[in-house]
Amino acid sequence: MKSLPSVIRQSAFGEKSTVATGKMRTVKFSALALALIPCLSAEADELVNYGPSSEYVSADASFSRTATQSGSVGNYVYLNAFSDTAALSPSAGYSGPTFFGGYEYTVTGGTFTPLFNRQQIRNAPLSAVGDMDDMIYLQDYAADGTAGATMSLHAAFVFNLPLTSSLDNLTANVTSNSSNVSFRNGATWRWMVCVNDTYYVSENTFIYTSYQPLNETQSLSDPSSQAWAVYDPAADLDFDQNTAVYTTIDTGHVTAVGLYLENDGWAGESSDQAFNFYIETFAANGTAIPESSSSSLLLLSAALLLTVGCRLKRRHCGELSADSPRLP
Repeated sequence: MKSLPSVIRQSAFGEKSTVATGKMRTVKFSALALALIPCLSAEADELVNYGPSSEYVSADASFSRTATQSGSVGNYVYLNAFSDTAALSPSAGYSGPTFFGGYEYTVTGGTFTPLFNRQQIRNAPLSAVGDMDDMIYLQDYAADGTAGATMSLHAAFVFNLPLTSSLDNLTANVTSNSSNVSFRNGATWRWMVCVNDTYYVSENTFIYTSYQPLNETQSLSDPSSQAWAVYDPAADLDFDQNTAVYTTIDTGHVTAVGLYLENDGWAGESSDQAFNFYIETFAANGTAIPESSSSSLLLLSAALLLTVGCRLKRRHCGELSADSPRLP
């Protein structure tokens, strides 16, 4: 039997191509189209990871926005208005994740003037809690004590996510670290998420009552099964737990995650710390969801490549049929 000749044809561009080349082109286009398809499916990911494996700052670094003082002795208000567009994280000398938020500190009664000396990433490690450093840190120091005053604090810190995400779990290492017993006993932490431009705080809470406790990690698994209440920090940083209505929410479209801390009124003492607290680590895990425009573009690209591949295949089969020698 005679061997089939190699089928050679002249292209419109004067190039010579073989049937084998046609096959290769078909395979390449189809393979590329199939390779795009997994890009459309989301994969589990680390959405946020605050907690330095290497130093974020080489020295204490003040927040890019700090609180503004108003009032006078016996009626002070310190406000750093909440924002999820103007960062709190230092604008220079800081290499960690960008974070946002705000806080409000009020002092009623007493004769002291608050110092509010730390609104910063604190670089110096605290010996009482090991090697922890580069903490998100707030502190009011009062050398003569805070006796006779009643104080309140409400603070929210959030990390914006680059893509809308389905949330799997949250973890944090925080401490309400103050020599003022009343502050420690009443300082309550809550988890915080943003879904479809609405913020929520968790019914789940945690409190630290020991002075300078050792490293303790809190976690929240399966946020979709937890109860949450609407919170509008831009309107009022003080979350009103007395009127809050808790319910489960869809945590499949989260755009920001963070923490909320409140103490609605603690008594001053002779200690020189009105309050201090820090966030040492914060992490969120889940699945990033590609934007609809990106998904549509990938789908269109894959469809076009598959179409080209199919046309090349049909064209190749037609060439083979027309050019193959016929048996008598």
